[in-house]
Amino acid sequence: MKKQISILRCLVSSLLAMTMFCATPLFTACGEDSTEPVETPKKELPADAGAITQTPQEDGTIKLSVAEIAGAETYRWYKDGESVQNSADRTYLVRKSGNYKVAGVNRNGEGKASEEVKVTLLSELLPATPTKIDTRLLPDGSAEISVDEIERATSYRFYRDSELVQEGESRVYIDPNPTVSYGVSGVNEYGEGQACFVTVEWAEPYVAIEATKLAFNDIQIKVDVMGVAGYYAGNTMTEAFVAEDVLASLEMLTPSTQMSYEGALVEFPEPSGEVILPGESYTVWIVNQKEEGAYTVEDILTFEFTAPELTSGGSINVVADDPYLTQTEVEVELSAKGAYAIHLAWLTAEQMAACTDTAAKVEVLLNATQFEGESAFANSGTSLLLEPETDVYLLALAIDNEGRYGEIFEQKYTTLPEPKTFTLTISEELCSYTETSAEIHWTIEDGEAAKVVYYLAPADDNFWLSNLGESFDRAIEYIQINPAHANFKSTTGNSIEFTNLKEGTRYVFVAVAFDADDIPSMGDGTYFTPQSNVVFVSRYLEDGTENPEWTATCPTIQVQDFCFLKGQMTRLFWMVDLVEGTTGYTAAISASYVAETFPTAKAWAQDIMNDPDDAYSVYYWIPDDPAYPDPNDERGTGGVSKGAPSTQVFEDKIYYHPYGSGDMKIYVTWTDSEGRLYECVSADMPVIEAE
Repeated sequence: MKKQISILRCLVSSLLAMTMFCATPLFTACGEDSTEPVETPKKELPADAGAITQTPQEDGTIKLSVAEIAGAETYRWYKDGESVQNSADRTYLVRKSGNYKVAGVNRNGEGKASEEVKVTLLSELLPATPTKIDTRLLPDGSAEISVDEIERATSYRFYRDSELVQEGESRVYIDPNPTVSYGVSGVNEYGEGQACFVTVEWAEPYVAIEATKLAFNDIQIKVDVMGVAGYYAGNTMTEAFVAEDVLASLEMLTPSTQMSYEGALVEFPEPSGEVILPGESYTVWIVNQKEEGAYTVEDILTFEFTAPELTSGGSINVVADDPYLTQTEVEVELSAKGAYAIHLAWLTAEQMAACTDTAAKVEVLLNATQFEGESAFANSGTSLLLEPETDVYLLALAIDNEGRYGEIFEQKYTTLPEPKTFTLTISEELCSYTETSAEIHWTIEDGEAAKVVYYLAPADDNFWLSNLGESFDRAIEYIQINPAHANFKSTTGNSIEFTNLKEGTRYVFVAVAFDADDIPSMGDGTYFTPQSNVVFVSRYLEDGTENPEWTATCPTIQVQDFCFLKGQMTRLFWMVDLVEGTTGYTAAISASYVAETFPTAKAWAQDIMNDPDDAYSVYYWIPDDPAYPDPNDERGTGGVSKGAPSTQVFEDKIYYHPYGSGDMKIYVTWTDSEGRLYECVSADMPVIEAE
């Protein structure tokens, strides 16, 4: 044991001595290094890779190769930046297009890669393979072979029983002698793509006719014609069908090449033009076109059907509104709630006398004009040319969805007598107007009036604009024909006074006189605008200079900078600064509307201030008031902030118009302490960029 410890001590001492020897520098007698420093060996990477060579292979792949790279132990190939192979092989077989490069690799790392090359396989350059070939037999017995557009193809090759029969840009091939096998391939600058082939079993040529639906309101005939050069077709009443007449008519017809047809019989190819009548028997005929030889009766294929009859017993009846009568025609609105159709006919007194019973009237109606649906417009002017004071009869019946008709509607109407035997003329010099009233006078010549029917309304009234077309002549005619219309009133005498009119509003007045026999006169019409006696201050004096009184009291319009577009409308906000001692009124409206509606600046100013809550009123927003949030806040109801509507100006309020557009202007008028009314000042709507 002691001997072992002694040996261990000797080993430790030796190791310490060696450590001190290695840590102590060695010096020569002159104090200089006695040996040269040892250099660490440099680690060499493989040399830079050279260019890649591409070699097409018979199986459609492409072999990539690179010259030997000095110092490389393996070759690492990359596709689209990702390593795909690392081996001692200096080649790589490409089976998928992409961008390739290679670099040499050894135990010290990877050398500089080659320039990247783009590799495209021929299979991805050639046209794609067709997915489907369409085939159909044409009426003349030939076959149409077609294909959808093939990806990357610039032309198409068609094969018939594996033999090339057509090449070009057309995607359709017509085979005059159909066979059983066809193929199509695409072609481009790189060559021909893979072809697609189909096997076809063609049907024998045939003609077939059948009725798919026979209902009183829907007769459907289906016709299929396949594999023939063409055909003639028609339909006629069975009792009038004569085979020889059909054969004789073929010379005047053009054969149809329509392969198949299904639809309403009255739209059948080459129809006879007959209306299909209920209860009648009809024959549909088909004749196949011949290449040569005369047509015979045996060539005619026929199909016979009977149109379902309409029957009585329906519960839906026709109701007529009040007629619109003239001297030469009658117009009536008819309705039959729930009806499939309404049949109607106009008859003269002589024609009506010939309809001696209900059956005769029904026969007339079933052959008369039909309006599908539960309403109809009956106008004698489209059926009969009438004279004044002529009797005319209207017959109508309603057909329900089961083909049953209700009771016959029968009504006699008499056209109006010759009008215009005397004249009413408005006496403008006798008329007078105030701010809220008007007194209108007229004279009557060449006759005496039992009553005067008149029309009074604002000039922007919809009835005047739409029904009467802003025309005095049309309004006079309307009153002559229909004096009991709801928009018309009547009076006696030679004048009438109107009160409670709106100051500054333009009105239209039209009047027609009627004698004791209700014969109307030639009438007359006029426009007028009630005006007040308030003192009006114009912006300009007679010499064209600006009126200093107007200028001294003119308010300032401040368009707010938070106006913005929403859709096609500008949301418009403004404030008004008034001169002390004045009261203002404001509105935002189209300038063209103002120019067309108000004849004077005074009328426009009066219209704004007469009613603070009228049609021009806008909403105001009070800043810093939680009851009226910021109009630009898009939360809640889309940012629409509504305070109290008013055209009156309050200087602590912001006025708001949600739908500013076009030539809209902001207007302000005002009155002073003496009650004088001032001409409006205006500001243009700002041009605002959409958000």
